[in-house]
Amino acid sequence: MAIATTLLGVTIVNAQTQTSVVPTSGVAKGVTLPNSSLYALTSDNSLYILKPGATSYVRGGRVDVSDGGNLIGIDFRPADGQLYGLTDRGGLYTINLTSRYFGASTKVSQVNPRFSGGFGALVDFNPVLNALRITGSNDQNIAVVNDANGGNLNTTAVQTKFTYAQGDVNFGKDPEIVGGAYNNNFNGATATLFYLVDHDLDTLVTISGKNATGSSNTGAGLLQTIGSFVDEYGNALNMSPTTDFDIYTDAYGNNFLVGQTTRLLFSIDLTQIDPNLPLGRTQKVVVKRGQPAPLPGSTAPITGGVFDIAVVPRR
Repeated sequence: MAIATTLLGVTIVNAQTQTSVVPTSGVAKGVTLPNSSLYALTSDNSLYILKPGATSYVRGGRVDVSDGGNLIGIDFRPADGQLYGLTDRGGLYTINLTSRYFGASTKVSQVNPRFSGGFGALVDFNPVLNALRITGSNDQNIAVVNDANGGNLNTTAVQTKFTYAQGDVNFGKDPEIVGGAYNNNFNGATATLFYLVDHDLDTLVTISGKNATGSSNTGAGLLQTIGSFVDEYGNALNMSPTTDFDIYTDAYGNNFLVGQTTRLLFSIDLTQIDPNLPLGRTQKVVVKRGQPAPLPGSTAPITGGVFDIAVVPRR
């Protein structure tokens, strides 16, 4: 029988070639990372940065938002390369990452109705539709899109709440989605698949059904189980409720799924994952885990602070 171990942080990656992979040590030892910077958001609105080849995070600074709220999710938008942040008061902001003005923000729009799942938010841009997806453990499924007159992310569309599709091994169970990301994460992508984590079931899931472009039909809200998380020895892993990940796509089409929970980075090789298994069939999802390490200014490992990450997309 497999022995369950607690997964406190991870990085998920596709390594079809080694051209975009960087050697890892320190906090990232044991995982596979793309050649791009990773930003981690903590519960005090601070951003920490893990640069390619670095052994530890560095603190970038605190993000100031005009609505006085707490950031609950961040993501880079492939269409413009900017980092966006969503607050618990529904404010959507761009965040300045230049050294002189780091953390300054500009409000883009107001998400209404706003996400009500607190820090359990999943915030990720669909690179095909240039739209923001917001969801989480409360099953809300929200798209924020540009309006027909060219407005910037100023229309909120409430879509079907997430449920497991009939015929799935978890049909009838309540999803507890805590993290997720679209692949082919670059400006100009023509198809994309949505990967998510159910922390209650400790599984990687995707969307059941695709639209005309072959992309995930996320608006329909139907989930399909890919499989349970295990370590490299086949032991079952328990996913933390703060688990999140992002996907970086390099110039060769390799998709690097990079994740973080409270303490550790983790990685999964997406070349070993089949998102097109028939409904009801599953596979094991092998996770590589990094090393516990403190954030700058702390003497203890990352403890409950990091709850969202974003990887800089290629331009």
